[in-house]
Amino acid sequence: SARRASTRAKTTTSSPDHNIILTNFSKHWTPSWFRRNVLTKFGVKAPETVIAVDNFSMKARKGQIMVLLGANGSGKSTTLDAIAGLNSITSGAIEIDGTGGLGLCPQKNVMWDELNVYEHVRIFNQLKSTGTYDTKETIEDLIRACDLGHKIKAQSSTLSGGQRQRIGIARAFIRDARILILDEPTAALDAESEELVM
Repeated sequence: SARRASTRAKTTTSSPDHNIILTNFSKHWTPSWFRRNVLTKFGVKAPETVIAVDNFSMKARKGQIMVLLGANGSGKSTTLDAIAGLNSITSGAIEIDGTGGLGLCPQKNVMWDELNVYEHVRIFNQLKSTGTYDTKETIEDLIRACDLGHKIKAQSSTLSGGQRQRIGIARAFIRDARILILDEPTAALDAESEELVM
């Protein structure tokens, strides 16, 4: 059934043909209590509520590749973050089929400088595990498929922006997720590397 994006319970959608259903989804960013009530006492203009997404509905079929296109600030990342459960929604409903797992490559990837490529992907493999982990060979095959085979033991602090982005892509694909959310996955990649995600 329908669920709020802030919950993490696995569910199936109301349609057997769709993995994602957004119904009248809205996300409004309201100023904090402090900004509304305290800063205005010091002459700071009260900020207005920002409507990031307003009354958006869509359905993504199983096996479909869907792309959200729009200008900067049009709500693409906000929508993807809500689908992934990274932020709450103001109104409407988001349904996802969580029975096959979800892979996420956010616009800004978190990296730990002291960990190497293999360790990053292995950690996410373990986080997404339901009791069993992928073998070392499976993880290394995925890393090689993302054109990082020559950097398996390299610390992330030594990698270029494009190589760090490829770690994010590998983390999204770990555990064969049925739903993949890639937010600007080609950012920082050179033209040759973009073929990995095309």
